[in-house]
Amino acid sequence: MTGARLTREREWREATGARVAYAPDGRAWACSSAQQLHLYEDDVVVASAGAPGQLLGELSFDIDDNRVLVAPLVYGRAARDWEPSPPVRDLVAAGLDPTAAEGFAASAGAWAPDGSALAVYAEYRPPRGLPAQAGWSGPPARIVLRDGDRATVLWEGDRSEPRGALVVGRALVAAGGRTIDVRGRPDGRPVATLAAMPTVARTLRLDAQGQRLAAGSADGTVAIWDAQSWEETARWQAHPGEAAGLAWAPGGATLASGGQDGTVRLWSPAGEQVAEVALDAPVTGLVFHPGGERLLAAQDGPDDAIVALAMGA
Repeated sequence: MTGARLTREREWREATGARVAYAPDGRAWACSSAQQLHLYEDDVVVASAGAPGQLLGELSFDIDDNRVLVAPLVYGRAARDWEPSPPVRDLVAAGLDPTAAEGFAASAGAWAPDGSALAVYAEYRPPRGLPAQAGWSGPPARIVLRDGDRATVLWEGDRSEPRGALVVGRALVAAGGRTIDVRGRPDGRPVATLAAMPTVARTLRLDAQGQRLAAGSADGTVAIWDAQSWEETARWQAHPGEAAGLAWAPGGATLASGGQDGTVRLWSPAGEQVAEVALDAPVTGLVFHPGGERLLAAQDGPDDAIVALAMGA
């Protein structure tokens, strides 16, 4: 792990958005903001599409490269358009009476890598001028998983500790607040409750093999757990401010973190820093090229941009 370096290769000022993802074939990538998606092929923009609803953050490509999964929506690459999907309101309303369902609104979500499941975090917000839980006396926050045609309530609790950091793997769903809840697919059974972060988790990432889970928190702490035993294997201070961007390199030998301090750093899974580069704005999203030779960083600032960083020895 010694001798690694990151160098700034190029940037796209028109490619605004807080999240970024690569297609499995490495030819295409996409970035998204709350209302806009940009799709690139061979580093050239081929589509810019306004969303028919709010994009909740996380995005990825399905394993066949045919669709961009942008929670809670799907963009078809061939049709260059948004595909019809069940309204997210119907999903978060699972098991609720109509009055309560009207007050719940989704604010975070994540797809499974193959597009077969979608997890959504939602909070109850009463109509303006009414008491805090008018029309609803149950838990004001919930996570619901749609796995195929089945909707399962995975968690309900207090919105004072939101579980807005979500990741959906092949067999599990993890949701992070100060503690991280791990549930099984598709039945939502409890699997593990992971040790508290100093502040709420901002992002969760499973490695490609599903063997390790990484979390980045609002105070810059990064932690890693073994996804079989659920033992914590490392924890360290990655940034002086929020660690909003995380990405595993192909093979899982390196973890990249991006911080509110505008730096991107590379780490060993044990928390040893092996490379660093300073950018000109806070980093909100990261993704490795499937070949591992490049890292894309999404920046959040007055001059948003996607920056390509070249990996070197």
